[in-house]
Amino acid sequence: MLFTLEGETFNDLSASVLFSYSGLTDTTGRVDVSVTNTSSTWLLPDDPRLTGFAFNLPAAPAVTGISGFSSSLSGWTSSYDRNDIDTPGQFGFYDAAGLTGPNFNGGSPNAGIARGVTGNFSFTLTGSGMLGLTESSFLNLPSYDPLGGPNESEQYFIGRFQRVGLFGLFSDVATPTGQPTTPTRDVPEPTTLMLSGLGLAGLAAARRKA
Repeated sequence: MLFTLEGETFNDLSASVLFSYSGLTDTTGRVDVSVTNTSSTWLLPDDPRLTGFAFNLPAAPAVTGISGFSSSLSGWTSSYDRNDIDTPGQFGFYDAAGLTGPNFNGGSPNAGIARGVTGNFSFTLTGSGMLGLTESSFLNLPSYDPLGGPNESEQYFIGRFQRVGLFGLFSDVATPTGQPTTPTRDVPEPTTLMLSGLGLAGLAAARRKA
């Protein structure tokens, strides 16, 4: 599923997120998250880095932990803490995260995702009923809000930016702009299909002559 994050305070911050899930066995599954920093240039030397992200895990069927994690970028680790990964502002608590620091509020800009760069992350999950889960099982879950705050503060995914604004003195969170969508695949035009078919027919005829 594909969706876009936008900064809450700095509207030049954005990221594209591709979230996918694969059930491996009834007790294991894998979440793959591809995050591209699509932030626009605000004012040099503005150099926003995405240093963390968090999402929620279904409780029934239950995801009970993270048994493995990999990242295409160095300096990233995973975190699992059911309903207890805190985030800045009034955005609630999450279950799982990819981090460049000890917690979501911290983070290392040097290890973060720079503008125009994509980070690929894979979480191996343990639990039960994992073959019955889909991407929607994760992305339909709002963050846990123990204080019962306004609904608009509860999100299904959140990103953390550091080194934001003038001279990189600020930080911000980024939240989804809408519901996730299924990525579209390019469909060949009829002319392309016809030419491809003619080419294959020609190859078959040449083989028969040979």
